Amino acid sequence: MTKTEMPWRGEEEEAYQMLAQWFRRHADDPARVCPPNAQDGGYHWIYGGPYRAEALLVTTWGTIFTAAFLARVGTRIAAATGCDVWSGQVDLLTLIDWGKTQGWDVDALFAPREPQEHGEDLEETRHHG
Repeated sequence: MTKTEMPWRGEEEEAYQMLAQWFRRHADDPARVCPPNAQDGGYHWIYGGPYRAEALLVTTWGTIFTAAFLARVGTRIAAATGCDVWSGQVDLLTLIDWGKTQGWDVDALFAPREPQEHGEDLEETRHHG
């Protein structure tokens, strides 16, 4: 495949849809996935980032599409989502490792729990309520 200088209108929309779908699978809103950083009011970028949509797109797709087209895609993604900086996607192992550095009792978080009978909590509420 060669670098696309200026896709036709229909092809440009198709390319945008494909790139936006790829982007949603590889990046996420830090407000949704990153632990907050109380010291600076930002985030702990434990999954990578902060990324600008354009930069992530150019790094991955810059050999196929022009930087100008990818900049337009990045601008459109930011406008559609209201987010201009991005995190990588959630990775459970990364979260566990980071949690350990924060003093989380990771073993307790993932310890099996005894199942409770459906009405057990309700019955306790009746006696105390």
